[in-house]
Amino acid sequence: MSAPDTNISKQEQQHRGPLTGMALGIGFVVLIGLAFLTWVVANGNNPGEEAAPATNTVTVEPAPMVPAVPSGDSAENSGATISSE
Repeated sequence: MSAPDTNISKQEQQHRGPLTGMALGIGFVVLIGLAFLTWVVANGNNPGEEAAPATNTVTVEPAPMVPAVPSGDSAENSGATISSE
């Protein structure tokens, strides 16, 4: 179903503002992206320079190994034996 009364020149005038705003918004995002990329490249490590040491280090110990039991079976019904040595 098409519009009953279309006036292309009137529609062009009515859409000019929103389209200009969208184009300016996209241009702003591209400008900010390029500025960020330039900043990242300019502040990167120089060749041969080591990375800065981590200041907050946390030691995480691995969880103890637990034997796997197939889902739907309990340890008593599966015939599995668990020995503590």
